[in-house]
Amino acid sequence: MVVNDAPRYEYRGMMLDTARNFKSKQHVLSLIDQMSQLKLNKLHLHLSDDEGWRLQINGLDELTSVGAQRGLNSSNEQTQLLPQLGHGTEPQKSDGFFILALILLKS
Repeated sequence: MVVNDAPRYEYRGMMLDTARNFKSKQHVLSLIDQMSQLKLNKLHLHLSDDEGWRLQINGLDELTSVGAQRGLNSSNEQTQLLPQLGHGTEPQKSDGFFILALILLKS
């Protein structure tokens, strides 16, 4: 018997919008594990939008110090961003950012 097991479409993916609703590293890793079980091959990750900045960049500290924090009753958008739809009422669950580690390999 010959079994041809290939996806019908080249792009079989999932979108995770961490800019608006932050998820922990463990949540993202769990999602990737679940995606592999379903043979999904693309992860579309929103790290920055007007509602948040979730990627640390050395030298531009204000992006994460302000863009990664939510304030439920904040009138000062200089220190926190106002929450968007679907945010929930617990700011500690939606505050945060990812640290990107780049590894450069010499060939």
